[in-house]
Amino acid sequence: MDTREIEADETFRALRAQHPVQCRMVLSFLAHAQKSIEAMGNRDLSSAQESADAMSELYSWLQNADPPVIGKAVSDTFAELVRAGVPIQQAAIVLRTSTRGRGRPVANRLPVLLAFEKRELNPALSWSRLAREFCQCGQRVHDLRCRNRIRQQARALERVLSRLGV
Repeated sequence: MDTREIEADETFRALRAQHPVQCRMVLSFLAHAQKSIEAMGNRDLSSAQESADAMSELYSWLQNADPPVIGKAVSDTFAELVRAGVPIQQAAIVLRTSTRGRGRPVANRLPVLLAFEKRELNPALSWSRLAREFCQCGQRVHDLRCRNRIRQQARALERVLSRLGV
């Protein structure tokens, strides 16, 4: 999987012009997937876990879903299975059946990503205008709290992108 081929594709370039942040996130997701596969092949479970965590975080923004939470006991069990020679595909069943979200569900990530991306394409847009377009609070008229919520969540997204090198 070579991301340079994807980036060279005309369809991808056209999509990137409209959705630059999402395209960078997808490319980063694919790069982390490649790193994870290589790390698992080398039985470097901590690097594989780091890449999987990064993929989970990116996915949660792109799909408006909670990233799965894997407890230390489950992670340790997975590592032991792999060290014991159990094929990774079978050991991964432990992860799939043991992940669950915690806390309040994430329901606003994709709209925040879209607002962030729209502002990146047009920095003159105000957060108030973006809140009116993207806020999911259900109010008929979006107020200062909506604006601040979208702006703060966009800053959180910016920190995630920075931390993940997107």
